[in-house]
Amino acid sequence: MIVISQRQLELLLKGKKIFQQFFAALFLLLSFFLSSVFASENTVYIKGLGAVLREQPSIQSKKTFKLSRGTKVLVIESKGIWQKVESGDSQGWLLRGQISGFPVKRKKLVLGQKIQLQSAFGLGGILFSYPFATLYNRT
Repeated sequence: MIVISQRQLELLLKGKKIFQQFFAALFLLLSFFLSSVFASENTVYIKGLGAVLREQPSIQSKKTFKLSRGTKVLVIESKGIWQKVESGDSQGWLLRGQISGFPVKRKKLVLGQKIQLQSAFGLGGILFSYPFATLYNRT
């Protein structure tokens, strides 16, 4: 027969409690981490120059909202090449190729910006306008 003193029994039970608390905390941490990983699978970002949300998964469907590049959206449903997404209060369908699983940086566009270069003699200049460059003479 094994005889254990009261003190040894208390230490044994205390060690068992610590062991249980450690694994309970580890389980909670692991479940929190995994839930955030799986939840982020539905979070995607608009790529390209932006995307137009449509009422139905069809090119002929009515356009409802325009999303800009880099906008974070949540995928709700999938049908073939179409994804139903939600961004704030807006919901709609867009093509799968318009989204990325990785964050996309917003680009600053310089559409319509004009840059004028003058010759050293001030006789003429070149006017660059996106997307085409046009030459002109000043007189």
